[in-house]
Amino acid sequence: MILSDVSIRRPVFTVIVMAVLVLFGAISYTGLGLDMMPKVEAPYITISVIYPGADPEVVEDRVLEPIEEAVSTISGLKKIVSKAAESYGLVFCEFELDVSADRAVQDVRDQMAKIERDLPADVEKPTIQKIDIGAVPVLSAVLTGPAGASAAELTYVADKKAKNAIQRLPGVGLVDVIGKQEREIHILADPQKLRNFGLTLPDLEMALRYGNLDVPGGRLTIGRQELLLKTHGEATSLDELRDLVVANPLGAPIRLKDVAELRDTTEEQRTIAALDGKRSLTLQVRKQSDANSVAVADAVKQAIAEDRIDLPEGYRLQVVQSSSEFTRRSVSAVLDDLLLGALLAVLVILFFLRDWRATFISALALPTSVIATFALMKMLHFTLNNITLMSLSLSIGMLIDDAIVVIENIHRHLTTGEEPRQAAGRATAEIGLAVLATTLTIAAVFVPVAFMKGIVGRIFYEFGLTVAFAVMVSLFVSFTLTPMGASRLLKEHAPGRLSRAIGRGLNALDRLYRRIIGWVLNHRLATIGTGVAALAAAIFMVRYIPQEFIPSFDQGELDVIYSMPEGTSLEATFQRGEDIRRTLQQDFPVIRSMLVTVGTGAMQLVNEGKVFVQMPGSKERRESIEQIAAEMRTRLARAFPGEDISVSPSSFMGGGSGDDIMRKPLNVQLRGADIRELASAARALAARLREVPGIVDLTISEKGTRPQLGFRLDRDKVSAAGLSPAQVALAVRTAIQGSEVGQFRAGTQRYKVLLKAPEAVRQSRQAVLAMPLRGAAANPLSPPGLVELGELVRPVDEGAAAQINREDRARQVTIAANLEGMALGTAQQRVQEIAPTVLPANVSLRFSGQGQMMAESFSSISQTLILAVVLIFMVLAAQFESFLHPFTIMLPSLLMSFIGAFGALLVTRQTLSMISAIGLILLMGLVTKNAILLVDNANQRRWKGAPVREALIEAGAVRLRPILMTTLAMIFGMLPVALGLSEGSEFRSSMGVAVIGGLITSTLLTLLVVPALYSSFESARAALKRAFGGKGPTGPASA
Repeated sequence: MILSDVSIRRPVFTVIVMAVLVLFGAISYTGLGLDMMPKVEAPYITISVIYPGADPEVVEDRVLEPIEEAVSTISGLKKIVSKAAESYGLVFCEFELDVSADRAVQDVRDQMAKIERDLPADVEKPTIQKIDIGAVPVLSAVLTGPAGASAAELTYVADKKAKNAIQRLPGVGLVDVIGKQEREIHILADPQKLRNFGLTLPDLEMALRYGNLDVPGGRLTIGRQELLLKTHGEATSLDELRDLVVANPLGAPIRLKDVAELRDTTEEQRTIAALDGKRSLTLQVRKQSDANSVAVADAVKQAIAEDRIDLPEGYRLQVVQSSSEFTRRSVSAVLDDLLLGALLAVLVILFFLRDWRATFISALALPTSVIATFALMKMLHFTLNNITLMSLSLSIGMLIDDAIVVIENIHRHLTTGEEPRQAAGRATAEIGLAVLATTLTIAAVFVPVAFMKGIVGRIFYEFGLTVAFAVMVSLFVSFTLTPMGASRLLKEHAPGRLSRAIGRGLNALDRLYRRIIGWVLNHRLATIGTGVAALAAAIFMVRYIPQEFIPSFDQGELDVIYSMPEGTSLEATFQRGEDIRRTLQQDFPVIRSMLVTVGTGAMQLVNEGKVFVQMPGSKERRESIEQIAAEMRTRLARAFPGEDISVSPSSFMGGGSGDDIMRKPLNVQLRGADIRELASAARALAARLREVPGIVDLTISEKGTRPQLGFRLDRDKVSAAGLSPAQVALAVRTAIQGSEVGQFRAGTQRYKVLLKAPEAVRQSRQAVLAMPLRGAAANPLSPPGLVELGELVRPVDEGAAAQINREDRARQVTIAANLEGMALGTAQQRVQEIAPTVLPANVSLRFSGQGQMMAESFSSISQTLILAVVLIFMVLAAQFESFLHPFTIMLPSLLMSFIGAFGALLVTRQTLSMISAIGLILLMGLVTKNAILLVDNANQRRWKGAPVREALIEAGAVRLRPILMTTLAMIFGMLPVALGLSEGSEFRSSMGVAVIGGLITSTLLTLLVVPALYSSFESARAALKRAFGGKGPTGPASA
């Protein structure tokens, strides 16, 4: 073999080549970023629109529907999801994954530019942005100030000092400030004083808009000098603003202070944050889409610790949550699993070879392959995350496999008396084809994994390429460094007592296996039937394995999401959050801290809040996060019966307040033509689902109605008063919500000037109805030209939709739920069983969120499995120059692995998820290895003239030890992952369990079924040749 021969002849050259691989890998390792999961760029685009004062139905009709119609024509659009709330609309566009996110956002911008003029005039400019599904907050910090600091002062420091300083740090993207109240100048116009002076609120609004502003006047050229002109009409102080003349009837100036009170105050509070009961401002830091989360979090923490955030005296930033801590612990745990697995694999080799020199030579493949792989990861911009490191930790047994097979064969040749260099060359050439075939089958399996469809394919892209490259490096090492090292280091040695005892045991095992193969070849039908029965058992068993999309991490963090009735005030919602916090603090001493937030998220719903619960890591407490969550649900249900409270583990998949799609695993979507019928059907289905044990924390997206006071216009009276409906409506909005009439400058900062009615008026229906408006005709008892609002409208108590949810341009209702001791697949089965009994015929049901992603991912994995099998067949057919022997190898190996994989998942109560399914694909490449070694050796003996029976018995005896050695090395290499003893291991343990179970059964059954199947195929081939007048074969099948 060329590679091994060159390596044996030129040992220095070989060492230098290996050193180069290790050197570049080590240098690359220092530059690799640290992250929780791989970076996944998905073409998700959001369009958010603010429409001040509009109710959800108006937002839907005048904003969402035109936007949906415009973007629906974009090529590659997969789904449109929309939400309408008070004064706010959100459109989420999901494109096919092969569409570039940059192209998608540009296409959306182009379509929006065409319709912006068609949107209502008072709609704010739509905000269009790409969504980074990994851009959850990487760090949260609380700002506290000195005693007596006002809300406006705290907000100024948070927004202008702390936020700006943090955003200048490398990798930092958006910084959200929760609980802020910016300074505002409120002008509270007294309706009675306005009436006394014959003025109205619109009159005052017009006077303020044109009486408090600076206006550029152009340029003036005087001689050779050019001057800029500017008219200064803006008030420079609050007293000057109070003295502003708003009317001058008959030469008697009416000043602002005569009809209104001016207050230097803050904006209306719409968000609240409190850490452990103390109100504060919270800064949530998000990374840029291409930044590393750990590096960003560490940079912010370091800047805060070193006082590089320039804050005034008495102000302090305190970090209360950082994703980098769990990420670092989790990644460190994977590295520990990798090292422990490597140690166990090396001990397996030492046990079988009983030669420290041979063990050392084999073990060199591990660090060389792993470290060299870091160079590829750096080149492809991968990071050290749970997926890439999990791929390496699961590959430990595979990376040493090739070296084991080569060194074992060399060791066997040495025992026959050959010289080390001669033995190294001959043994490597003898086993080279089998080693190449086994490695190429593994690579053939993992390349399709890297290119799976769907979001899971994007996540496992790094997994597939990392494994494929690592095993190819290990193949190169086994053909170069291993034979070179064996030719220089291996020598005869006298075995000790323990070594001789192990040798006697292995020899006895060889003899036993010879007898077993003999029995198998005499009872081929029974043996093959046993394999078929095992396959049938696996098929029967899979229906009892629960299914879920993806396992969760135990980060030691919980989100307690609660929702109050529609119309609940911000303060009342916050107080309920504090009640929940105190209840949990009293009953759960394991809690370290709790952060209560209200009004967060894009929709800023003031009737929804979140209590973020932080606890020690999973190895620092006795109970799992799921057990604690279940206990919290029970306690909160007793303390707050009937209230809408959900307890969910924090997830790297995101999900904020008011968004249950990814936070809750079960999402049931109902569609129909009648929204009232949909809402009724959703409530009926939710009521039945609440009776199912394991389905908890149910919420319905249809929030019902919230109380609303409607003003029905008397159009005849409005027209007779010389007014238009718009003038009446805008005057009401100015009085209640307020209108921005200008800005006030203080130093370099500018603040809104807001005109509205006093609080006493805004809290009284009668006072609102008494508000004066200017009309052409008026009540003779009122001042000239004035008419009261109550004369033009009829107040009506009514309800307004609290929130409208749409998907693909139609209204829909979603039921979301957490699961307690129940897998997602099982929960979906229960829903499908119950739904026909409660849903009308014209209401359709489908699963969305994680359920939809699970279905798409399982479909993609099934296609990948089929492609992997086809590629394995092609590799084996090319290697063995036969269309028959791939079936001899693949049929027993692949099919016999399922009984062990499914059995192990069932016994250990693991789920069939995306992680364990990738383990099944991993098995496809691993389990063929044993059959390849057996069939290859049997073929070599057949070519030398040995009969089929003798060839199989001798091949089994010779290949038993390397088969057991490589299998046990892989099993022990993956054992730390399967045991799940480290932090974050609950995410990856199911893959290790499935692989180990499949390896055990596949190895045991392969050692029996492959000889029987090989012999049967050869007998059938010989019979066919005789039947058609041919001559019996003298060598292995080639067709």
